[in-house]
Amino acid sequence: MESVKDKIKQAISNKTYVAIKDTYTSNVQGKPTKQTKYRIVELDTYKRLAKGVKIRLNKDTKKLEEYIDKNPHKVQELGRSQSKEEAKKCVTFTSNSGPMFIIGSVGVGMLNNRVCGYIILLSHIIGSVINGLIYRNIKITENNTKNSKNYIKNNNFSLSNSILDSISSILLIGGIMIIAFIIIEIVENFNLFLPIINLLKKCGISSQISSSFLSGIFEMTKGCLGISSTTISLKLKTILSCSLITFGGLSTSLQAMAFLKEICSYKFFITQKITHMLLSTCICVILCFLFSI
Repeated sequence: MESVKDKIKQAISNKTYVAIKDTYTSNVQGKPTKQTKYRIVELDTYKRLAKGVKIRLNKDTKKLEEYIDKNPHKVQELGRSQSKEEAKKCVTFTSNSGPMFIIGSVGVGMLNNRVCGYIILLSHIIGSVINGLIYRNIKITENNTKNSKNYIKNNNFSLSNSILDSISSILLIGGIMIIAFIIIEIVENFNLFLPIINLLKKCGISSQISSSFLSGIFEMTKGCLGISSTTISLKLKTILSCSLITFGGLSTSLQAMAFLKEICSYKFFITQKITHMLLSTCICVILCFLFSI
């Protein structure tokens, strides 16, 4: 059976992979010690990540082959690294709400109709697929040289760091949710939505609907709960709930951007969420009439 070492050497001989020198500091017996590893990355991927960097492939190949022979246990074979461009495309159809929340919490819990939950979920999924197709040809224009280190990382596992990262992520998400609810309460108590509500009232939209929908723009759960308590038809409740769930609210967007800031800008994230919302809402209107809820 061909070993990992042989596979790497063969890939380098075919000039399809390039060696990346990775120098880092680790504690060995309480003393900081510099260590070096060579990572194997697809040549095409490396060119995208480090645009403009001259690759001395022959020299790197020779160094790597010597290094493999001396330290085969330290060489790690990496799969195809995901570029910033590909990661940005994935965001357009993967930032979705879960089926349990849509069917259970919104459909059954708030709207008291399981069919409404299925309609929202189906609209949500179809909309995300179409949204991904719309943004499939997006191009990254900025230089990715600075960001290449974010995609080729040290894979050393540390239990303590994993626990700390998990706790930090939970606190970050919880903190953003609390701040969003506080902002909504301040806005509602001081009637800051009143000018917009009065404007929409002149267009024939009741203050209860507009107030709930505006709250949902900040926090979708609060908005969906407000819409479910209105006296409008079930069909309209379903459509408005679908819009809010697909957009996700500014609170959810801030939570997502806390982890996606190296991949895309907030402007791009909000733009693709708006297009996703419009697509899902249109699909939801069609499904509501088809199923006659």
